[in-house]
Parts: sequence; structure tokens; C-alpha cells
Amino acid sequence: MKEAQNNPVIEVVNLERRIKFGNFLTILIIGSAVLNALLNAQNLFKDTVSIFYVNIGLIALFNCLVILEIIKNRFPKEIYGLRIDNWKKSVKTSILVSLLVIILITFLKWIFITYFDVFKDYPLFEFPDFPQQNKSIIIFILFIGYIFHAGMQELLFRGFIQGSLQHYLRGSFTKLRSSILATIIFAGAHLHLGLLFTAVIVPFSFLWGFLFSRFNSILPSFISHGIIGLYALFAINFEKIILSVYHQEFFDKIMNNITLFQNLCH
Repeated sequence: MKEAQNNPVIEVVNLERRIKFGNFLTILIIGSAVLNALLNAQNLFKDTVSIFYVNIGLIALFNCLVILEIIKNRFPKEIYGLRIDNWKKSVKTSILVSLLVIILITFLKWIFITYFDVFKDYPLFEFPDFPQQNKSIIIFILFIGYIFHAGMQELLFRGFIQGSLQHYLRGSFTKLRSSILATIIFAGAHLHLGLLFTAVIVPFSFLWGFLFSRFNSILPSFISHGIIGLYALFAINFEKIILSVYHQEFFDKIMNNITLFQNLCH
């Protein structure tokens, strides 16, 4: 091993590979910035259905371009979490963690409903009001669409971006630094949904980044993303809670509680 490390030919080859991968990573990050700009420009569309499908299309197209570049440069697919070894443990962990998060999300909504008048008329479980005509087909299309969307996002932000950063960065806490950078880019892709929504998804991004780095696979992060996203959006309509937080009455009560706490401290 030491002889290999001291061999100048091998060192040159390794340096050339690192330069090539560094160039790929630079293009990937710049491309991601352009993609985020396009995603945030979706406000030109007036209906959320158009935004949803344009979002999927842009990410899928970008992923295809990245895959072609990976194939051309012959980078190992394992770097990007494209592996299924140890899949049983990763799937089990992903489902368990996701169930705990679902319980936490439900508890948070219960707190909002119980202690804030803005949400008092909200049911704990609230399913989207789909049109009765072709309802089953609509639900099926949205379900498949969201699963595909979650898969494309995990492939890009966890697999390509975080995986590439983990492989390229050197020094301490490479996995943590990679997860932070991937989360920043992931959050940037959601700015068109509002700053509050973007802030809310940051902890989830760190969770999926942890699952990716823990098993070096996008499988657990994809499963968790699908489970949590479907539950939050289609079972308890958490997006409606987030939008309602902008209500002035909510802020007034928060400020009153902070003032009361300060008075008690003094």
C-alpha cells in the first residue's frame, strides 16, 4: 500500500481523477444553481398543478444530464448512493425514523389546534378535497407523481450533490459538511414556496442527509421522503398550517406568550 502511495505514476493518475471529479462537481453545483433559479421562476404559472409537474420535469431533465456525465466519466455509481446492499437494515431504519417524525408532526398540529385560535376549527386529520369525478384516478396520479418527485429530489440532492461532496471533500466532518451544503441547495430549490415553508423543510433535509450518509444509499432517504411527504401533505394538510402561520393573530399570540414569559422571569 505504501509503495502504491509513493509511486509517482499512481499519484498522477489519482490527481487526474480528482481534478476530473472536481470539474464535474463544479459543473454540478453551478447547474444546481441554475436549476434552482428555474424552479423559483415557476411563479409565472398561476396554478399549483402546473408548478408541480414543471418542477418534476426540470429535476428529471437535470438528473438525466448528470447521469450522462457520470457515464461518460465512468465514476463509480456507489458514490451517489446507487446501491442496495444492506437494504433490509436501511429500509427498517428509514421506516422507523419516519414513523417517529409522523408522530411528532401530528403532535405539533394538535398543539396548534389546541392552543391557537387561528387553527381551532382545523381537524387533526384533513385529506385534500378532490373532485368526485375521476377521484380515484386523480389520487393515483398525484400519489405516483409525488413518489417520482421525491425520488428525483433524493437522487439529485442526496445522491449526486451530497454523494459527490462526500467523495471530494477532505478533512474532518466531511459527511456533516456535505449534508449542510446539500441542504442549502435543497432549501434554495424550495424558495418559490415561501421562506417559512423553506425553513420548515430544512430539518427534514438534514434527516434525509443523515440516512444517506449512514447507509451510503439513496434508498432510505427516498423511502423516508416519500412517507413523510405523503403524510404531511395528504393526511394532515400541514401545508395549510404553514400558510395560516402568516395570520396576524398567530403572531400576536406568540408575542403575548413571549411577553408573559419575560414578565415571569423578571
